[in-house]
Amino acid sequence: MGSTTDPKPERTPRDWASARPLLRPVPRPADFDLDAADETGVQFPSRPIAPCLSEFIGVDLSVGMGYATTELVAGWGVSADEVAATAHANLAADFRPLVSSRSLAPDVTYLHEPGDGYLSSLPLLGGWITAWADSSGWGERRPVFLIPQRNALLIAPEPTDAEQLLNLLAAAEREWQSAERPLSPVLYTCDAAGHMIPYDLPADSPFRGALRRSWNLLADSVYAGQTEYLRAKAEFGDPFFAALQRFVDPGTGASFTVATWAEDLEMTLLPEADWIAFATRDNERFFVPWDDVARECPLIPDPRYHPIRYYVQDWPEPQVMMRLQTLASMP
Repeated sequence: MGSTTDPKPERTPRDWASARPLLRPVPRPADFDLDAADETGVQFPSRPIAPCLSEFIGVDLSVGMGYATTELVAGWGVSADEVAATAHANLAADFRPLVSSRSLAPDVTYLHEPGDGYLSSLPLLGGWITAWADSSGWGERRPVFLIPQRNALLIAPEPTDAEQLLNLLAAAEREWQSAERPLSPVLYTCDAAGHMIPYDLPADSPFRGALRRSWNLLADSVYAGQTEYLRAKAEFGDPFFAALQRFVDPGTGASFTVATWAEDLEMTLLPEADWIAFATRDNERFFVPWDDVARECPLIPDPRYHPIRYYVQDWPEPQVMMRLQTLASMP
């Protein structure tokens, strides 16, 4: 479902009055725009919406979807905030009848259309998912949803048993992995304000590992694109951009991620990981959980990056290293 403007232009209009009704917010992996930025220098205004996901501004054209660039926004003579607010208002107007026409149906709903579209954008409208849940009569059960690929949205009441949860995650992973234009295998819900957040379980839940697997799949994919781009652009004197590595325990199937902090590198920007591998000049390596490292060492978040990276410089002092080694274990 797109703009009601008829006919649509084939190219993004350069004037605000013509462009305004064509704008829609779209979720994309956070590394979505890096290839274009590298090859052409084009930049796309975006904002983080969830771990490893960002919101970009789509332009609903007759030939498909375009994207608002910083150059276009500057030419329109309006702020990026106004562009985003306009895109959200257009999307809300497009899909308002879908909620208002809902009848009680407390089961899984899968919305999908081939090609370009905005079904996967609906969670970006604060309150839209909760309004859908309210119209479905789910009572106290929170809504959960999946956006495994572009223009697809699965909405369901919060699972009541492990089988339902695992089925949702498995279906999302299969669709995400096979999609031509994948978005996310992660299961989401809404916070009190109606904004999307990853669905989570208590740390001691035996099924939290399945959720972490989906988070790690997405992080592995997006950090890989970010790392490749940043390393290609790095110049002399820049910090080293460490890669995120994802592993699967062959015995349990549990998924975990590792970032390496090497002693022989002066400055490093670490991706957020489950474990940090300390690599010494003596070719020794030991692993410490991220939270334990964060308590012992200054991991400084760098706000320039999404997904986030943490700046580390000085190798830990000997007494700190001794404490870290006592905390070491195998992932």
